[in-house]
Amino acid sequence: ADIAGLSSLISKKTKRRIGIDMKSVLNVNHDFIEFISSSVAKNKISLFNVNNDVFLMLFVLKQEKNVSLYLSESDFLSDENSIFYRRLKVVKAA
Repeated sequence: ADIAGLSSLISKKTKRRIGIDMKSVLNVNHDFIEFISSSVAKNKISLFNVNNDVFLMLFVLKQEKNVSLYLSESDFLSDENSIFYRRLKVVKAA
């Protein structure tokens, strides 16, 4: 789905949980980050099957606080195994 399609799905405030499968997503652009930021006011968005590069980009752009992250679709559906905010550190090689 494109950003316009996602935005129309999330245009109204709802009590339903909204999850986006990120399995096929290799990278995200500025439009997706803006979508996450603007959607937070209306609904809590959840992402699952997020690859490491996308997760790191969300962390660097401080967007991981705006979404709930899950390892898999089954974790999202059962609302278990959420990936909590973690402080990443750069470790200098010895």
